[in-house]
Amino acid sequence: MSGAKDGRSRRQNLATQPLKTFRVFTRPGVLTEGWYPLFPSRELKAGELRSAEILSQRLAVYRGADGVVRALDAFCPHMGADLANGSVEGAAVRCALHGWRFGPTGCLDSTPCGVRPASEPALASYAVEERYGFVWVFPSARPPYSVPVPAGLEGTELAWRHVGSFDLYAHQHVLMASGIDLQHFFSVHGVAADFGFSVEPLGPGRADWRVEGELTETGLMGAAARVAWGERLRYVARFSGGTVASLSYLAKAPWGPMYVLWGCTPLETGLSRVQVFLVCPRAQGALGAFREAARLALTQLLFLVLKRDDVKAFPNIRFQPGHLLRADACVARFIQWVEDLPVSRWTAGVEENART
Repeated sequence: MSGAKDGRSRRQNLATQPLKTFRVFTRPGVLTEGWYPLFPSRELKAGELRSAEILSQRLAVYRGADGVVRALDAFCPHMGADLANGSVEGAAVRCALHGWRFGPTGCLDSTPCGVRPASEPALASYAVEERYGFVWVFPSARPPYSVPVPAGLEGTELAWRHVGSFDLYAHQHVLMASGIDLQHFFSVHGVAADFGFSVEPLGPGRADWRVEGELTETGLMGAAARVAWGERLRYVARFSGGTVASLSYLAKAPWGPMYVLWGCTPLETGLSRVQVFLVCPRAQGALGAFREAARLALTQLLFLVLKRDDVKAFPNIRFQPGHLLRADACVARFIQWVEDLPVSRWTAGVEENART
C-alpha cells in the first residue's frame, strides 16, 4: 500500500478530476468544536506536565496536586517559553524560563520578582475530561456537552477496553460517514439489507442516525448477521462535533447490544489518528465480570472484522461525493450536518500559519 499513510491523494489528479472542497467536511486544517483524545490518563501522574499537539495548536497539559487534569495554551505570554518545560505547583504551573506562574484558568498568579506587568496577561484554558482511561480536551473552557457515550448507555456505569491507536488512511469524516454508508455494508462487508434511516438532533454539535433494515443477503455474512441481529439489522450511529462517533449495534443475541466508540485527532498529513474503545455496561460480581469480558471480546471480534474489510477500501482514498444515488441519502445528510458544525478558535491559527 505505497503512499497509503499520507494525504498525497488530495493533491493528485486535480487537472483531470477536480476536487470539490467544503467549509468543514474532510477539509484539512479545520478543527471543529468537539472532544479530542490526547493520551492515556495513566501517562500523566499528579504533579506531571507534558505537551500535546492538535495540528498547529500546542497545549501544556498537567495534573495538579489535587489530581485534576488541566490544559492551557502552551506559550508563556512573557517571552514565549513552552510551559510544558516548567513545573507544577499545586493547581498552578510555573514557567521554566522566568518563573512566571499561571493558575488553572490561565490567569497570572505571580512573578518571582514581585513586579507585575502593566496589563495582566492570561492564557486560554480549555475544558478537560477523563473518560475511557483517556484525557480529552475541548477547544473552549465551557463545552456544551461532556465526552460522549454511545446511544443506550446514558447514565450507566461503564466498562471499556481501549483496543488501540490507528492512523486512518483517510480524513476522520470519511470514517464517520462509512458508519452510515448503507451501500458499503454489502459492497465491502457482504451484508445486504433494505435500509431506512432517521436523524435525531441531540443539541449543539450532536446527532443520532438511527438505521434499520431487513436482512436480504443469504450468503455466509448474511447468515452470521442473522445470528447476531435476527432478521432486522438495527443500530444507532452517534456523532459528536465531527471528532467522536459511536455505533450501538442492537443485537438480539444473548450478549445483548454491542458498542464501539472512537475519537479522532487530525494529523498534519490531513489524515487522522483514531483511538478506538469498546464499551459496555459495568457488571457486578465474578460472573458479571466474566460476562463483561466475554461481551467486550465479542465486540472486539466484530470491530476487527469490520476493520479488516474497510482497510482494503480506504488506502489512497480522496473522498469525493459525486454522482450520488438515492441510496446515498444517508451520507449526503451526514455531509450537510458536518458542514453546519461550529469551527473552533484553533482553526484561525492553522489557516493563518498555512498562508505564511
